[in-house]
Amino acid sequence: MLLAWEMGDNFGHVSKVVEVARAMSGRARLTIAMRNPIAFRQIAPDLDCTLLAAPAAPPIAPVSPEDAGQTYSEVLRHGGWSHTEELGALTESWHNLIALTRPDVLVAQAAPTALLAARGRDDLPTVMFGSGFDAPPRSQPMPRFRFWEKPQRPDKEATVLATANNVLETRDQPPLSQFSDLLRTDAYLLATFPEIDHYAPRADFEPDHPPYLGQLFTTDIGKAIHWRKGAKRRVLAYLRPGKPNFEAGLK
Repeated sequence: MLLAWEMGDNFGHVSKVVEVARAMSGRARLTIAMRNPIAFRQIAPDLDCTLLAAPAAPPIAPVSPEDAGQTYSEVLRHGGWSHTEELGALTESWHNLIALTRPDVLVAQAAPTALLAARGRDDLPTVMFGSGFDAPPRSQPMPRFRFWEKPQRPDKEATVLATANNVLETRDQPPLSQFSDLLRTDAYLLATFPEIDHYAPRADFEPDHPPYLGQLFTTDIGKAIHWRKGAKRRVLAYLRPGKPNFEAGLK
């Protein structure tokens, strides 16, 4: 089994992969291709597997709020999917990694380029799993993250699709008729709850969507929280320094 994580920079991605790997330990020979191998070993220092660094492009920050991705496909523009040459090199790297490890199944967690490299491989079953954000509804067009608001500008999904198809053409692989075709894997697993799905109600976008399997929890790491005695209310806030809303959230 090849478990792949390519995009994103949070422990949430790593912890999902760790839990699947732990469940499969002893049942399959595991190769783990991680965007951040160090984070993987921080959570799973003793897990028996072959650990590799995943092919991944350096993330490019949006130049403005308007440049940020409105959909899952648009976000990929900031991860190597903007230019045919870049995406071609990443796809080639994933193709070679797959050839070297020779897995019986590819399991992708936020690893769309790994899925692109596996396209046309009838001998390699593929699985995609994630929460709402990184396992979006497979609809056309791809739904916006803030689907309840009026779009700020025209969607750029066509540009991403054209780049992917350029790469597939150079590899003599069948093109994608629409971006969501890339996500039509042999298994598609929603590791979240309906209440925290980014696209709820998901049936509005994909009536026959896969069932919710619940969240994947991992072993706690970090500092224990000691609440102030006598506090009538407790608030847990997930804030990331350096993000636009960090200061506003603290205030």
